[in-house]
Amino acid sequence: MSTADGAAATYPLSWGQAWPWLDQYRFPDRRTFDPVGFRVGLAEPGVALATATGALHRLCDRHESLRTRYFVAADGEPFQRIGDPALEYEVVRLPADADAAQRERRVAEIVGAEYPPFDVTRSCARAVLVARGERVLDVLVLLDHVAADVWGGDVLRRDLVALLDPAPTSAGDRHGQPRELVAEQSTEAGARRNQAGLAYWRRQMVSIPHTLFPEISEGRDTDRHSVHVARLRSPAAALALDCLAERYRVPASAVLLGAYAAVMSATTGFPTIGVSTVVNNRFSARRRDTVTSTVLPALASVAVDWADTVGSLLRQAAGAQLTATQRAECDNTETLLEGIRVQHRRGTSSDLIPQFNFVVSDQPTATPGRRQPCDAATLTRALDETRLIEAEEPWQNWIRLSAGYGPDLREVTLHVPSRVRDRATTSALLRQLEGLLVQQAGTARELTLCTVPAFAGLTRPPTPDGWAWADGCRIKPAAVRNLIATHPDVTRCAVRLVTQAGRATLHADVLVRTAGLDAVLLHRWLMARLDSCPAAIAPRSYAVTMDPTAFGQTATAADGRGTPARPRPPRTDGERALLAAIRAYAAPRALLEDPYALTGGRLDRIPAVLRRLTAEGWHGLHLEDFLNLRPLAELAAVLHPADVPARA
Repeated sequence: MSTADGAAATYPLSWGQAWPWLDQYRFPDRRTFDPVGFRVGLAEPGVALATATGALHRLCDRHESLRTRYFVAADGEPFQRIGDPALEYEVVRLPADADAAQRERRVAEIVGAEYPPFDVTRSCARAVLVARGERVLDVLVLLDHVAADVWGGDVLRRDLVALLDPAPTSAGDRHGQPRELVAEQSTEAGARRNQAGLAYWRRQMVSIPHTLFPEISEGRDTDRHSVHVARLRSPAAALALDCLAERYRVPASAVLLGAYAAVMSATTGFPTIGVSTVVNNRFSARRRDTVTSTVLPALASVAVDWADTVGSLLRQAAGAQLTATQRAECDNTETLLEGIRVQHRRGTSSDLIPQFNFVVSDQPTATPGRRQPCDAATLTRALDETRLIEAEEPWQNWIRLSAGYGPDLREVTLHVPSRVRDRATTSALLRQLEGLLVQQAGTARELTLCTVPAFAGLTRPPTPDGWAWADGCRIKPAAVRNLIATHPDVTRCAVRLVTQAGRATLHADVLVRTAGLDAVLLHRWLMARLDSCPAAIAPRSYAVTMDPTAFGQTATAADGRGTPARPRPPRTDGERALLAAIRAYAAPRALLEDPYALTGGRLDRIPAVLRRLTAEGWHGLHLEDFLNLRPLAELAAVLHPADVPARA
């Protein structure tokens, strides 16, 4: 059964579903969104096999996510269809004489085994019933992230436990369904939330630094780089986190975010620290019992003033976190595109934006009223129990602080690429974070950041020789000049800072040998190469001339934002196939508004474009280039050349 009347129903994807669904199509070989899994272990002698399979069927009846498959319409629009159960299961039998240890080993083997990716057009969930004879002892469930996030997995586990109980109690009918979220998002109120979220995203992308580590080389060579991992298990930091959250009346996650921002500011010298995080938008009781994916990305920025108090920093972090949570509820396919647009117009390429994850651990609840007193002596004793574990992991291009939070456990893990900081510095950053929390919690006096002992002797790192601040970023003007000078049609280039309305921006005077190169094409060319040079951003304005005697004097400044003023024809079979696919599936006029909006402002149409390209051929076209939306930007204007505004 699929709906109340037994008929299949189709709906668009919700905002939370669209992100993991799109990522699977963009990067089919990469698992950004790991499947969600859980285990229900049953006491001996277990339950009858018929009881276990019946419970799974009733679970599917209750939650539409387990009866949903995902498709792409002929026009490129993704949709979900609710029908028969989309949960597959198999039975794995233990030997008749298997004991508890053998049972655990077999479960561990199943959990640790390599699993194939889901084909979400057929199934979105798998279950393994571990049985001895005809009695099921364990139920292991794995879900595609499009169908359920970790919170949704917890809802399923709770309901499955109730359905397997031989003397069940009524679980009530509190759960909602994903289609209800789709309906909410289609209302006028949903449209307002979406626009507010996109506006917030734009403000954040414009204000945060493009990278906190511009001095490093790009160095994405995985053979030469690894990730330093430092894991801090600190009862003292755990106690301090609770104490500061209570003292300042802010969430524990905000305390950790503020401390993280201070540590990042101390090591980089940036006064504004932008972090990316994920938000699980479940703002109502009904949403909390909906099995679906509602995790969405968010950006939060914290201004670190070393003359300000720790309390002020933590309260500001709480406000930033709350705003990011509220504004994360929007269409992420549009925020991805908006990020590309803002970077292009601002002339930046974001690199190594720190990530922040805070997860409530499923741990036993501490005995009420038994929490230790939060005083200096107690904290000092607790510091003796701190354990710092160092490790190396395969290369990932991110900086990430993850915290497991619960009444009996704290584990704070910091991942830092080796091209950014060495192992000793990575561990020292975590020790500094612990020190900030413990030292402020251990005194009733309000400390300013610069007087916290963990930052003793700290001064803002000086701006290195040859570097400057422009557009909120630390850059090396010579690197920008040298990068522009590598263009084959550029014979000479100079860059300088220009201050307007109190904000410094970059201007470039460029001498070229051909009239075919103007500011539009130069900016577009430069943007495609910023990834290789974190010290560079694109100028906000250009003056381009061919006359050597007029260099820097009579040159006319042109718009350097890369508007596609002229089309060019496709040059390879692959580009011609791409053009045909865009014409078939995208919104042509939207393509003219931004050279990076190759799919007409709808990144979720990429799968339809890719399917057509697969059929027509890829010769002369690289998948990675297309998905990054860089070298093929000029093709957008080819769609309707007559509609392109004439050049000034």
